[in-house]
Amino acid sequence: MPRKTHGRRTDPRDALIREVAELGRRFEEAVGAAVTRPEFREGIEQITVSIRGAAHKLAEAAAAARSSEEGEAFVRQAEKVAKTGKSAGSEAASDFAKRLAAGLKNLASELEGFADKPKKKR
Repeated sequence: MPRKTHGRRTDPRDALIREVAELGRRFEEAVGAAVTRPEFREGIEQITVSIRGAAHKLAEAAAAARSSEEGEAFVRQAEKVAKTGKSAGSEAASDFAKRLAAGLKNLASELEGFADKPKKKR
């Protein structure tokens, strides 16, 4: 039997909010129960050991690749790219500085023109 509301209507969103909050609490309880189980902790330890082993093998493979002919060619190419980038960056910076100086000179000239206008009107 529905509760009497004494002329007030209940907002169905209130019930939805309460139910979602309860769902959140139940989810937290379920996850908490799963995490505290010994099987879960053992599984996490096994995953950790496995990931560490994979990381070690990956580091060994990277070191071996670095010393291979292909790895050395890669390093040489990377050095060429860095050198070219540095040179291009230097040229671009120089060009930018020249354009900026020209732009500022032009701006100064324009500002002088504005400053001279009131004098000409007198």
